[in-house]
Formats: sequence, structure tokens, C-alpha cells
Amino acid sequence: ISPEPRSLPRAFLAMIWRSTLLRLRDSKTLTVLTFLSILMSIVLSVGFSPFIQNGYPYEPPLPALLEPWCPNYLDCTRSLSPGLEQLMFFLNVALGTVTMMGGTTLFSRDILVVSREGLAGVPTWLQGVAKLCVDFPYTIYYPSVFTAIWVTLGHPGSASKWFALNIGLGWASSGIGTAISLSVAKENASLVSVVTSMFLSAFNGLYPPLTSLGGWYWLWELCYARWAAEATYALYTEHFVEQGIDIQRGADEYGYDISRFSYDIGVLWLLGLAFRVVGVLMLHRRVHGWELEDQAYEKLKDWWKQGCNKK
Repeated sequence: ISPEPRSLPRAFLAMIWRSTLLRLRDSKTLTVLTFLSILMSIVLSVGFSPFIQNGYPYEPPLPALLEPWCPNYLDCTRSLSPGLEQLMFFLNVALGTVTMMGGTTLFSRDILVVSREGLAGVPTWLQGVAKLCVDFPYTIYYPSVFTAIWVTLGHPGSASKWFALNIGLGWASSGIGTAISLSVAKENASLVSVVTSMFLSAFNGLYPPLTSLGGWYWLWELCYARWAAEATYALYTEHFVEQGIDIQRGADEYGYDISRFSYDIGVLWLLGLAFRVVGVLMLHRRVHGWELEDQAYEKLKDWWKQGCNKK
């Protein structure tokens, strides 16, 4: 029997409590992912931090005023940023992998209990929302650990913006992890997360650049790596803009807009929310099969019949 409407808040609180206890018991996952967050941040910083490398991975394009004196064999409108391009890829891979792995344990941890209660009448969507609420602090925690090490090791840009970027990236990628947890066997989820993170990181808008995509541009817009890469580019070159250098000229080569950092972060949060909605729908299908689709089909058929009868 389904819970009455007035009992839903009580049932929701009970689900929150049970999911919290289940999370606290899984100290192994917390330890491993915390260690990976620290390790990934240190490894990336060793390769890309200007403080450690004594060199900057980006050179802005030549000012427009000096272009007439630029040699013919050089394209002085382009920025020299091979290091930054690599960083924009590997940052998505590193942090995306850790947070995606965290998302893969969300629904698979006690799927049998969720299925049994769902078939007994407990709303499956409510169980999914409860688990997402309990998981939210962990979604913030892993990127925060990563970022605390990251800013300490000398990367340019304000700490608050790095936290905003990496937490947004972690929120989006962990949303995909929730869908992975219901798509593959539990023992294969971590491996699938690594492969998926590397695959999606290739859709960052660098190669091929966004300016060359034509009608396929929308596909990159649906990928979190594209927005995270644009925000990374803007944040890593922010101090050049403050010095009056036209960084947007170099960003135009890829199709980035460095003036919309907040917009990029907002899109990451919207994508993460959308991925979680998909995850809850997958959870409902896992428990109830095609019941939701059958109900929608029947309602659509009834609506169509009523419309035909009126005519």
C-alpha cells in the first residue's frame, strides 16, 4: 500500500536517516576517493603549476597594434597554449573520474532493498531523492579537497572561483555516475567511470574547436567538459585580462567566451541536475520496469480519444 500523502514527509525522513547510516558505514569508499582527490590534484599541479614549473603554460596572442610587424610565417593572432590545452583536458579527466566514481555507488549500494520497498508501495522516486540529498555533501567534499590542494600549489586565479568551477564540475560528472550505477554491474562501475570520463573530456571544444563543428555544435553543448574547459580557460588567463591584454582573441580560435564564467558554472549545475533526474527515472524503471511509460502511453491514448470524440 502506498504511503498516504501526510506520511510522505515521515517516510522521507526515515529514508534520509537510513541512507545516511549506510553512507557512514562505507568508510572505504570515502577513504579511497579522498586519497584519489589529493593524488590527482598533486599530480596535475606537478605538471602544470607555474609555481612548480617556473613557467607559464600560456602565452597570449600578439597585441593587434603590433600585428603589422609580425613575420609572415607566424600567426600572431593565435595564442601559444599547448600546456593550457592539456590542462583543460586532464582536469576534466582527473576530477571527473573521482566524482563520477563517487556517483556510481549511490543507487547500487542497496538496490535490492529499494526494489523490495518499491514493489511494496513505497515511492521509488522518493527513495531516489532521499539518496541524492544524502549524497550532496559528498559531491561537494571531493572537489573541495581537490581544490584546497590545487590552489595551495600555486595555480593562477582566485580560490573562490576555483572552488566554484571544480564543485560545479564534480556535481555534473557525479550526476553521470548515478546513471552508470544502474547501467553496469557494481564491480565494473569504477572502470566504466574512468573510460566515460576520458571519453567525455574529449568533448571540451579544443580538438576539434567549437568553431568548426557546424550542425554538431549542440552535442558538445550537452557535455559538461565543454563548459568546464571554457571556465578553466577564462580562470587561468584572468590576470592577463586585468593587465589589459586581449585574451578573447586567442579564445576565439576555439569558440570560447571568457566573459561568461558564471554562466559556465550555471550550466554545469543544470547538467548535473538533469543527469540526476535521468538517474531517478532509471531507478524507477529498474524497480517497476516499463510501468511509468505504460501509464504515460495510456494517458496519451485517452487524451487522444477524448479529442477525437469532441470532433
